[in-house]
Amino acid sequence: MSARADLAPELKSAAAGAGTSAVRARARNVLVVFQIAVSLVLLVVSILLARSFRNALEADPGFNRNNVLVFEIPHIPQPGTGQHELLYRQVAAVRALPGVRGAAVAMRPPLGPSGGGRTEKVWLPGPRPEPVEVGISVVGPSYFSLLGTPLLRGREFDGHDGLSARKVAIVNETGARRFWPSQSPIGKVFRTAGPDGAAWEIVGVSRDARINSIGEAPCPYLYFPFAQMNPGDVNLLVKTGPGPMTLVLPVRDRLKDID
Repeated sequence: MSARADLAPELKSAAAGAGTSAVRARARNVLVVFQIAVSLVLLVVSILLARSFRNALEADPGFNRNNVLVFEIPHIPQPGTGQHELLYRQVAAVRALPGVRGAAVAMRPPLGPSGGGRTEKVWLPGPRPEPVEVGISVVGPSYFSLLGTPLLRGREFDGHDGLSARKVAIVNETGARRFWPSQSPIGKVFRTAGPDGAAWEIVGVSRDARINSIGEAPCPYLYFPFAQMNPGDVNLLVKTGPGPMTLVLPVRDRLKDID
């Protein structure tokens, strides 16, 4: 008597196994393609980030960022008050520290985190003056020389630009070209707080400097003297030689000694 094996179950099992292997192979292929695509995206992103970082390092921000310490001053001095004089005593004391090459105050250091900085509406002379909103900063004497931002015309603020002196301002080169095209801005006047408000005379034109980010386009910008406008915030900028971090504690101690 001959025995016949029933091959149907084996054939079904083989077919199922072959189908499963095909599905697994397709899944592996999809996974490989996905991994390659992700790797290519990461490679492109890495190249772009490296290029952006290189461009940021090579970009000229309009100021010298090397060996400059920034200290936030907790009090906000009002022009013409004892606090205001106290702040200038602090600046003078810090300048006298060994290793310090310069010190200046500013409402906001360049590229400082302040949500885009402060703006002011100004009125330029004309038959129908309209307000123009301009970015501003409030800075003390030696601010531009400390940061290495050159003045293209005119002068920097000094100790004579006090509360009772005539009100003065410095405009950057983009603002000079936009507000006084084909003219020298030195001696030009604009007003704040309305067309009949306080008059400010331009005494200097500074080179454009990056304010909020390295990649930003130049825009009009005005600087006001620390002694003539309330800054809102106060930062002390300290220029040092090599190894600026060694001066952090001495500067803090000197500030505490005075206040």
